[in-house]
Amino acid sequence: MDLTSIFSHKQKWDFVLILTYDVDLKFFFETELLSKISVKNNITIAVDYNNYQKLFIDPKELPNYLGVYYNLEAVKIQKGGCFHPKFYLFLSDDEAFISIGSHNLTKSGFKKNLETVLCFNFRKNELEKDSLLFLTQIKQFLKKSFLDQNSIVETVSVNFKKIVADIVSSNFFKDIDELTIPENNQVFFLSSLEGGIFSQVESILKSPIKKMKILSPFFDDSNDSFDLVKSKTPKVDIYIPQKYSSFPKHLFDKKPLDTQINFYKVHCIDQSFERFIHAKLFSIETRENIWRFAGSSNFSNPGFLNNSYPRNFEIGLLFSDRNQKFIDLPIVESSKIQDFSELICTSTQKEKISTEDSDNLNGIQIIKNAIYLDGKIYFSITESFKNKHPNDFHLKYTANLFLNKSFEDQYSIKLNKKNTNKEEDFSIQPELEIEGNTQIHFVIISNNEEFKSIPCFVNRERHEPNFLPVLGANAYYKCLRIGGEEGIKKAFDIARTSGKDNWMFYLLSSWNLEKILIGLNGNQENIENEQEFKSPTLTGTKKKKKIKKNLHTTLTLSDMFKRLEGYIKEVHTNKKLNKEGLDFYNNYCFPLFTEITIIFCEILENQEKLKKMNPHIVYPKYSWLQNYNKYKGYLYFFFKELNQILNQKKNTELAKSSEFSVFLSNSLSWVGKHTDKIIIEFNKTYKKDLLALKMNIIDQQKI
Repeated sequence: MDLTSIFSHKQKWDFVLILTYDVDLKFFFETELLSKISVKNNITIAVDYNNYQKLFIDPKELPNYLGVYYNLEAVKIQKGGCFHPKFYLFLSDDEAFISIGSHNLTKSGFKKNLETVLCFNFRKNELEKDSLLFLTQIKQFLKKSFLDQNSIVETVSVNFKKIVADIVSSNFFKDIDELTIPENNQVFFLSSLEGGIFSQVESILKSPIKKMKILSPFFDDSNDSFDLVKSKTPKVDIYIPQKYSSFPKHLFDKKPLDTQINFYKVHCIDQSFERFIHAKLFSIETRENIWRFAGSSNFSNPGFLNNSYPRNFEIGLLFSDRNQKFIDLPIVESSKIQDFSELICTSTQKEKISTEDSDNLNGIQIIKNAIYLDGKIYFSITESFKNKHPNDFHLKYTANLFLNKSFEDQYSIKLNKKNTNKEEDFSIQPELEIEGNTQIHFVIISNNEEFKSIPCFVNRERHEPNFLPVLGANAYYKCLRIGGEEGIKKAFDIARTSGKDNWMFYLLSSWNLEKILIGLNGNQENIENEQEFKSPTLTGTKKKKKIKKNLHTTLTLSDMFKRLEGYIKEVHTNKKLNKEGLDFYNNYCFPLFTEITIIFCEILENQEKLKKMNPHIVYPKYSWLQNYNKYKGYLYFFFKELNQILNQKKNTELAKSSEFSVFLSNSLSWVGKHTDKIIIEFNKTYKKDLLALKMNIIDQQKI
């Protein structure tokens, strides 16, 4: 299932609140999800403190819309735990949509992994008692986690508290009384705020546990958790993903198999691609009932068992379920482990507990949070940095301010007065009022020492409606009117910021780039004769679904190839391959080659992996050759293009230019995306040699 549909449930919300351990902002949330939601007030994403720091290390991965269309908050957990929930709340006056599970806000969590996901939709005028009891638990959870003091969450920012307060006092929640949850309730929302998840489950069930079943991808590197559950129940079945779990098999592979614990390996048999099983699920059987716990908790001491510390911030649902089958999915197979060598485990646990503040090699985390209010930027610094500079931080440091990632000016830092009702310690006052659609970030600069701080992106109380550019007819005709090189550049800019994943694919499938490059030559009436414009947003429902569902199928349509061929031919006609022309080719032709190649090579590589896993697999489940035949026309076209340019520019002055160096680097990268099997088949089909092309590129790089 593609979970991005969660974000398409309704056109407009008052608030969107997301709690997640990890997040991919620029290359997933902003490109695939942000354009699907619109809010009147605020979108806030709360993420684990350590993962928050990692988001701003690489300049190429800095987000484009943070602080404009959504906020990001770092949540630090006390005494070494990590902020590990997966909680999605979409709220309006009359409706709430909630999703809880194991899915982080990443492309893997929403589109690739096998995850546990529970979704609930509530309409205010249709709430029954069970719904009211559930929503009461959600309201209590939000208040206890972020408004009240508790033993696990360190202080969050004032702005985040205000947003949560606005949510729990919103028109939807304000009439939901905080009811007492009856002991015989069938659904319990649990969090680790007040103790370990497992101890809470035990207190709810009251009866002795006859049997437990556990599915988890991540484990501790010790026997403690296994010994504890053995002391609680006579029988335990543990299901371990066959690949890439952190199961500590070295603790078991030299011991006889435990008679009290049965170990099972599980793997996903989805033929489309290899899927990591990231789901977490617990089954607890008593004499009276079978209960399931589904949520964010791995089978580990911090995640599920610890009442003490370190204890992660975890959430999930405990619910009654009479279904005897634990994993009831046709695409998941399980079998009892006879030998632990059958498991392919990672050497380290991916979802680690947090560490204390430290200086990252790529930068120092100084700012804890920042918000733009009343013409000023208010911010707080981390505890570790505050301890280093208890009284003189604002005297020793200044701030470089950036607007839409362009340097604006350097500003002094002011110490806030204690009577300003602002809990943030410091402020910066830009000279000009900053518009709501302008992204703000700043970097702390030392006045007397050299160091590099991680940039801090500034949040806002309210967000502009996120009207991202759309690849529609109006935008296409605008580029057509501009025409030429500038028209192509405008087309790429619009597509890049459209919020679409695979935006280059959509650009090629939606717009006629050849006609944009030719332009209208001043004749506006030619627009009336422009009949070839096709857009996924304008065509019929069937084609729209087809393009959205299967990029590969659309790429195999003959008109797609003809469009690309016509565009490249026009580039050669329109542009001389001098430095300027080669620079245009690198930026507005080569990316299209790479995009198409990546799509096909991923499909072909997955087919190769299937064959390795099951040598006896046959068509239609194994369709490598059929898929290669759909790609070979593109492959031969790209091969001829690169060879032609390489041979033309060999031993010329242009061959010494930086533009040609970039072209060689792009070409080498393109060849490297092809596996040995693709290369062998290509050489056999066309009597050409991809490896010879590679050596030609390398030889010219040496020159």
